[in-house]
Amino acid sequence: MRSRDFIVEAVDVGFITNYIKKHHDENLHPDYLDNLNKFSKFILKNIPVNSLKLELSGLDRAKVEQYKKMNFNTAPPIVVGDGYVLDGYHRATAAKELGIPSIKAYVGTKDVREGKYGGEPYTYNLPRRQLNVALLIQRGAIFITEPHGDDGWEPDSEGFSLITLHNVELGEPWCKEAKQHLRPNLYNAAAKGLNNMGLSDQKYNQILWSIERLGIPEEQAFLDAVKENKMSTINVDTAIQNTPPVWQQWIKTLPQQLAQEFIDERPNPNNEDIQEYAKLKLASPQPREVRVAELLKVQGNQYNISQAPDDVIADINQKWGIKIPSSKKYDLNPARNRQYAQMSGATAAPSVMINGVITFGVGRFTSACLRGDRTMRVWNLRG
Repeated sequence: MRSRDFIVEAVDVGFITNYIKKHHDENLHPDYLDNLNKFSKFILKNIPVNSLKLELSGLDRAKVEQYKKMNFNTAPPIVVGDGYVLDGYHRATAAKELGIPSIKAYVGTKDVREGKYGGEPYTYNLPRRQLNVALLIQRGAIFITEPHGDDGWEPDSEGFSLITLHNVELGEPWCKEAKQHLRPNLYNAAAKGLNNMGLSDQKYNQILWSIERLGIPEEQAFLDAVKENKMSTINVDTAIQNTPPVWQQWIKTLPQQLAQEFIDERPNPNNEDIQEYAKLKLASPQPREVRVAELLKVQGNQYNISQAPDDVIADINQKWGIKIPSSKKYDLNPARNRQYAQMSGATAAPSVMINGVITFGVGRFTSACLRGDRTMRVWNLRG
């Protein structure tokens, strides 16, 4: 078993039923069991917290606050089906309010039946992730072809048809001809626009089937994949045990995700770091939404943008109607701005804002400006 593959671990409904009884209630309602039985198996993987539908009213706030104190790296996985939390609602809510970007979950999947893979042809209800379209074309998960209509292939028509590997292997006979009718000249257009085309639930799930069929790792298949990077695996207590006591004391006052961010940025704090940061206080125990337009008015944030590649600065200036000049470049990976901008801002971890200036997570801020996001999430520190 390769831990970073698209599928990490699959379990059956019986396992999940016993798992929920252990962590929730021995006497599950028959309707609840019927809901679980809609799925053929559950896959254990990390998913973006913001992909979950967390709209339950009357939530036990005391329990949410209690769960905020837990170590999410060792917490039991939640259970999810069709984007809804079936078990672990309080944990998921606590993670969202703390700004933790991803959470481990058993995610329900459905069997392939009658040439379809979940979802109805004309519904658009399933939560979507940003697909890495260029890679999926390259790997053969999807095919960009000439349009196909009732009378067959239409080589003289404009546009393209989207054929999935699922269609080729399990769909209509004509789908097997997809490779003979490719339109490479439209690959770039598809890569730029496919995530915004309003794919039906059926087509989107066929793409998921194709990704699974080819064994494409999650972090390659999705632009918004939240990787198990070094920051999310930092053990706060271990990481600070050899740092000065004043730094340890301050780090322990921070929410886990924010503490991990500071440890990642300042693993060996010097006296200057301690003097600059240990005096800071959080304005709110949860990340807050701030207007990107207001951030762009702050001189320190304008300076952050000025260090981006010149083409990025030009695009931001045009999008926001501003005139930020170019300055000296320090970024060792300038291409990340464009890469991050293709991801959904909803799945990005909060940046760290100190006295109004984005200090850590500048790449996330730059990408939000490139996308034209109205708001972004930040940890708001002052002092």
